[in-house]
Amino acid sequence: MSERGITEEEVRKVLEAGRPCLARGARKAKELVFPFGGVWRGRRYPHKLVRVIYSGQADDIAVVTVLAQYGQWEE
Repeated sequence: MSERGITEEEVRKVLEAGRPCLARGARKAKELVFPFGGVWRGRRYPHKLVRVIYSGQADDIAVVTVLAQYGQWEE
């Protein structure tokens, strides 16, 4: 996750408070926009959108992958 600029704490926050979004098959996904205000790969971005794709229910969640997009979104 660190190579994508994502922390474990951010993944937890997405799973707890993120808004549901589309995922393929039986998988589920949630995403959440975080303030970033930093530089990623040589460019400055105000926000970071973190999308967590997972399977399972409530207490038994298996994270499949975590994606980050850097840009500007309305909060």
